[in-house]
Amino acid sequence: MLANSEYEFTLFVSQKNYSSKPSKDEMPKMRFVPERLTIESALESAIQGKAFCYTFQSNKADGSLSIKDKKKENFISTSAIIYDFDDMNMSMADYINSIPYPPSFAYPTYSDGKNGLSRFR
Repeated sequence: MLANSEYEFTLFVSQKNYSSKPSKDEMPKMRFVPERLTIESALESAIQGKAFCYTFQSNKADGSLSIKDKKKENFISTSAIIYDFDDMNMSMADYINSIPYPPSFAYPTYSDGKNGLSRFR
């Protein structure tokens, strides 16, 4: 983990916490708002069930973003690299221990363990 816990970055964070993967009906209703985060607050948001996305242009007065607005032409920037691993034959810990540059944090996704395979971000 980055030693400087005061380092801040911006990501769009879901307004709602999710206790499971959002359904196809819930996905279009998801809304994201820009938030200044530290590594610790990003991890806490993930633990609470928040979803993340990069920074996009929003035309809403409150700066919020819907899933349908997450388009290439609306992309502004990102302050984080988010990897999504599905159907890995090794555990999250084993994978992290095998790479030269470990992530600031990682967490299993809702479908981790499905069919005996690892899924994490």
